[in-house]
Amino acid sequence: MTAQPRILASHSPPEEIDLDVVGRVVELLTQCRMLSLTSALLAVQWASARGARERAAFASAFHADRRAYIDAISEKMRIAPFMARLPEIARPRAAVHGFLDTLQQLETDGTEMDHASAAKLAERARLHVHPALREIILYLEGKIREGQERERAGVAARADLVDRTLHDMGRIGRMIGSISINASVEAARAGGESGRAFQVIAAEVRDLARQSATLLEEMKQRLAERLR
Repeated sequence: MTAQPRILASHSPPEEIDLDVVGRVVELLTQCRMLSLTSALLAVQWASARGARERAAFASAFHADRRAYIDAISEKMRIAPFMARLPEIARPRAAVHGFLDTLQQLETDGTEMDHASAAKLAERARLHVHPALREIILYLEGKIREGQERERAGVAARADLVDRTLHDMGRIGRMIGSISINASVEAARAGGESGRAFQVIAAEVRDLARQSATLLEEMKQRLAERLR
């Protein structure tokens, strides 16, 4: 029986991650770390408040933080959909989005927060959501450092290539200058019509050497400005 060839699964190339986007995501998640704890604290204060006015104030503050958390995670999902495809942060991401689902299910008007619900929300925020957000932030900060190191390495490699190119051009320019001097010497030796022909060639070569030196200096200045 003839063995059938195996069909290898195709793998798409790694997705390029915009470092500016990752930086913005880190800002949003840092904000969410604070909001996860403050919203939980406000829920406990809301449930523990005695007077109607005090309860209303804590309820309003809780819902403001709740909405801010939802908005921040929603913006993160909008600008960084690639995060849903990162297996390294799948577990902490599930904790963060599970907390999002819980907050979205709470009604904004007329909802009373009881002690059991507030305690459960606070425990979840402290033990699961807050550490999960920290884990994701540390992962993304590592990605930012890796990207910055790649950029620096790329700049260094380009600078080295430019330096070697300019060095070679300078060497060629010096060779042209030497040729012009030799041509002038030969023109003086030859004399007559041959000497005049050599002089014309020597003058052209000297002019070429000057042009090469000027061009080289201009290129050095332009490249130095780009690499700053």
